[in-house]
Amino acid sequence: MMQMEIQELHTRAMELADQADLQKRLGNADVALHLYEQSLETERKAAYSAQEHHVGEPTESVLFRSAASLAYSIKDYREAERLICLGLAG
Repeated sequence: MMQMEIQELHTRAMELADQADLQKRLGNADVALHLYEQSLETERKAAYSAQEHHVGEPTESVLFRSAASLAYSIKDYREAERLICLGLAG
């Protein structure tokens, strides 16, 4: 996966997170949770792709940090911790 595709994944993940934030503010917790989960999966894919293709720092650690933040937001603390470790390892 090329760097442009990784950027597109990251952009899509942030769009999903923005939509989730809006749904949360509107009181649609179930919809928000689903969007946050989609955002996490997309951002995680971007982070792993960056790592696999040796994009380098700080890009890789920023993507892992972002994915960890999304995992934390849905209370998936174990996944958040794992992603933080991957980001710090870079």
